[in-house]
Amino acid sequence: MFYTDRKMGKRNESLDIITGIMILWMIVYHSFQWANYYDSNVFNLLLKCFYFFMPWFYFKSGYVFNKTHTLKIVVEKGISLLLIPMIIWTLIGYALTIPELINDGLPIWKIIIKPAFVLFRYGDTLGNSPLWFLFSLFFVRISLKLLTNLKLGFIIAFTISFALLGFLFNYKNFNLPLGLISYPIGMFFSLAGFVCNQLNIKQNMTKLNIVLIACTLLISLFFFSYVDLHLNITWYGSYWGYIFGSLLAINSLLVLFKNLKIKSLAWIGNKSLYFFVIHWPVFYIIQHIFKFIDLPQKSYLFCLILSFCAIFLSSLIAKFIPEKYIGLNGTGIFERGKQLFKNTKELV
Repeated sequence: MFYTDRKMGKRNESLDIITGIMILWMIVYHSFQWANYYDSNVFNLLLKCFYFFMPWFYFKSGYVFNKTHTLKIVVEKGISLLLIPMIIWTLIGYALTIPELINDGLPIWKIIIKPAFVLFRYGDTLGNSPLWFLFSLFFVRISLKLLTNLKLGFIIAFTISFALLGFLFNYKNFNLPLGLISYPIGMFFSLAGFVCNQLNIKQNMTKLNIVLIACTLLISLFFFSYVDLHLNITWYGSYWGYIFGSLLAINSLLVLFKNLKIKSLAWIGNKSLYFFVIHWPVFYIIQHIFKFIDLPQKSYLFCLILSFCAIFLSSLIAKFIPEKYIGLNGTGIFERGKQLFKNTKELV
């Protein structure tokens, strides 16, 4: 998800399958959020099953990271495949919120500057909230490039240091601009993914798969913890319990799904950026329809319709519309921008 550093050889479908599961859960998770249904038994049960979904996306980014890429390539890919989609789809979501902002009585100048202010102050992407992750991942991947050429011992030391820094921010309830509060924990899981790949944990843990899975289930059932990575706030349990439990769960899935083939989930995982950027604007539209016909929104029906419509429309668009036509691959835009800058510089 959110671009893979593909190396020579066959694509790892097991990673796509896990990503497919996680992106589908993310949509369902957000549907409960929109319905304000956090207190439901169904939500709490599902969260105990998939609490590590955000750590997975950071982890995978480090797991597949190609350290042979130059810093220039990492930055350019980050702009083209992370920042440009974030900007385009934030503006699309923001356009849907403008009627509400006007209705709230905000002056035009505040409405115009609000997306930039919210992004700088809180790291939020107004109108398409999940896209904070793309902004965070941009900085994380640049840092990965700077650190992954070190010796493995130093990388492990940095990994532990980022976990400690994330815990300190969590304990002191820090709030940093640009959403940088999520940076330490994002770096931890990304570096952990890189280290697990270097140590070939997936292969080495195969013989201990029963123990690994049993420990994962034990923690999920009896020592459940959950941390909101965007705000670096602990919802349930403990910060360290969440970190340890997430790592166990992720490595359990890597072992379990090593040879699994599920084409539909692999396809969703491969196209997960479509689902990621599209589902939130779809939720806005469905919400307005529910308000117009005066249907209750705190209900399982609302959650179900939100999830179904978002998944169906995302699948349809992913099937028939190439990434570059809906702003998910900004390579062309970035190259044209570079050429325009070059031409302007020559004129000056």
